Amino acid sequence: MLRVNENARQYLLGIKYKFRSLMEYRASFLAFFITDATWALMAVIFWYAIFQGTNTINGWTFYGSMLMLVFVSIAELMWDSFDSSQLSQGVIYGDLDKYLARPISLPTFWWGWSFDPSFMSRILIIAGYLYLALPGINLSWLLVGLVYTILGVIAFLAIELSLVSLAFWFGRIGRLLNLFYNLVWSQHMFPVAIYPTLWKLVFTILIPIGLFQSIPAQIVLDPSTLWKNLALLIPTLIGWLLVASIMWKEGLKRYESAGG
Repeated sequence: MLRVNENARQYLLGIKYKFRSLMEYRASFLAFFITDATWALMAVIFWYAIFQGTNTINGWTFYGSMLMLVFVSIAELMWDSFDSSQLSQGVIYGDLDKYLARPISLPTFWWGWSFDPSFMSRILIIAGYLYLALPGINLSWLLVGLVYTILGVIAFLAIELSLVSLAFWFGRIGRLLNLFYNLVWSQHMFPVAIYPTLWKLVFTILIPIGLFQSIPAQIVLDPSTLWKNLALLIPTLIGWLLVASIMWKEGLKRYESAGG
């Protein structure tokens, strides 16, 4: 219990510090919000133009696409608020030494202090997407979709930590992380349902974009798909959490051994 409390205390301390820093750089925050809002507007225009000639595409409507953007933006809010690439830099340059003596989980501490509150501006964008999606969705299932999205992001972060852990063995992995991020960024705006079966599995299990994107939207739009999609989520989440835990612990042993 003491370890859990210390984890929480350090995590919240890091977030509190970052919010104070944000107040000192309000202009930067405003510029970020304007840029983010512009991208959001472009996404809405894109999907609006797509559905001008048809009501549905492979079962998806404009309202479903807006709902998908709600969950995508929630996922972005979660993963963009934490810069795990800094964790890999800590491994490469030996910066972990000063944190290893702390009686807390190192990833928890690191992510807490790398939290970027400027991404909280995305809450307004999420509200805008939700407003556009309202006429075509079942609000009573929105919370279920939100929980599913959060679990999907946790699976994504587990993969991210697994990749970061490779730095213990291979040193500089910046290009590998960039390849991973670029792949996710290039695909996360399109429903996984539009891909062939093989690619659906890739973007659901190996790179779980669908778990925090179109699948939560599908559950809200068609609640009968919940159990089928839970059968995809649970083993994927557990599997990647185990992989991340094993790789991080084994890598940390290697790091401590090399450092004496």
